[in-house]
Amino acid sequence: IVIELIKEIKPDIYIELHSYKKESFESLVSKDRLSKKGVPSYVELANGVLIGSVSPYLIEYFPDKSLHLSFEIEKDNTSSSRELLEILDAVNNSTADEFLIYLSEKYPSAVRKAVEGYILYHQLYNQKNKR
Repeated sequence: IVIELIKEIKPDIYIELHSYKKESFESLVSKDRLSKKGVPSYVELANGVLIGSVSPYLIEYFPDKSLHLSFEIEKDNTSSSRELLEILDAVNNSTADEFLIYLSEKYPSAVRKAVEGYILYHQLYNQKNKR
């Protein structure tokens, strides 16, 4: 259903929201996540809010210039929830470029790290799938 909606709507911005248990934090942000689980690690923005990439299986269905992100918040963490609400408020009525600028200005080092991880992962993914 999600793929059909993406094809039909062709969103400029696509955001997935997930939650995690506190004890799962280290696994989600682990440097070894790519080698152990085959997916890139999430990066903490602030207050337990993590940013990462959506599944590569979905990415091929998005328009070329679209922004597609996954956010994770810690369950039962009020600060995490508040932080995510600020982020969602910023995305409301923003273009993809405006939202990226917002994230980059508010969380510069985390966004830089997330972008580096995203690029590395998708380079490896594309090489693997060319075989």
